[in-house]
Amino acid sequence: MTNLNLYKIFCAVAKEKNISRASEQLYVSQPAVSFSIKELEKELGQKLFERKSKGVELTSFGKLLYANIGSCIEKFDDAEALAKRFSKLEEGMIRIGSCSSNMNQVLLNYLSAFAKKFPNIQIIMERGSKENLISKLESNNLDLIFVDKTNKIDDFKIVKQFNVEYQLIGNAEYKKKFNSENLDIKNFPISDLMLPSINNGSRQTLDRFFEKHQIKLNPKYELDNYILLYEFVKKGFGIAFVSVDYYKDAVQSGEVQVIFPNFSLCAREIVCLSNKQTSNPALEKLLEIINDKSDEFLFVLFYFSIPFSRRIFPIKLSEFLLGFCAGS
Repeated sequence: MTNLNLYKIFCAVAKEKNISRASEQLYVSQPAVSFSIKELEKELGQKLFERKSKGVELTSFGKLLYANIGSCIEKFDDAEALAKRFSKLEEGMIRIGSCSSNMNQVLLNYLSAFAKKFPNIQIIMERGSKENLISKLESNNLDLIFVDKTNKIDDFKIVKQFNVEYQLIGNAEYKKKFNSENLDIKNFPISDLMLPSINNGSRQTLDRFFEKHQIKLNPKYELDNYILLYEFVKKGFGIAFVSVDYYKDAVQSGEVQVIFPNFSLCAREIVCLSNKQTSNPALEKLLEIINDKSDEFLFVLFYFSIPFSRRIFPIKLSEFLLGFCAGS
């Protein structure tokens, strides 16, 4: 089988019409280029070039060969260049799936740190159910997922585990109306509770909690858009469970308040999973950042997003995270 390198040298000479210039382009000595052309002619049994006073010219067969393989050789060169850029993290892609907007700010911090180091890596994010995301990770259609803890966890590499704890928030008027520091489950203001829809992972967590106490939830307002839900809380439509640590600024400003500080529940266990084997160098670097920096980000776990005016982050990252702010 003919060495592919011989065809690369042939194409370089055909393009330059000069052996000396082709050797400079290829970083190969001129005698080595001449020898390679003779070797290819010997293997093909056809003369490829005619020598001219100022260089070389393709023979009839040489023209036919170049017309058929020239673009292919360029694609081989492109493939080799792409492989080099990929290994150097000058090019690449990471596909991330999440079933919960609880992880938005955590993801934002990880990806902001990653983008500073590797600005040319493409990030693709999608939302889906736990089952759908796990299936895509299994089939290598996703590289990294954030999902509720699952029985299939042993099938994957556990990158990080997160606990999201909820507390109740409402506006200042609600705080005055129901000023109890020691709310009991028996006198919980269930009719004022606003919730995400029944298929939402956070909703299912809350349902399980109240079911243990034989309380059925029948909310007046169900909203899967958490920005809108937050606005409803501010306007006094009701109360909602949030991971309030991230909302320190909002609480301090008086936009919202923790209604019952002593009433909290440990909520969702979310795991970050990847496949046990990966050949994606960009993903490996992101996993290093998650493991190295995760402690810095534990305080930002939250239930829905803060007002956009309070956020400071690169515009490219913000664009693809905007869609995540309206989901589960």
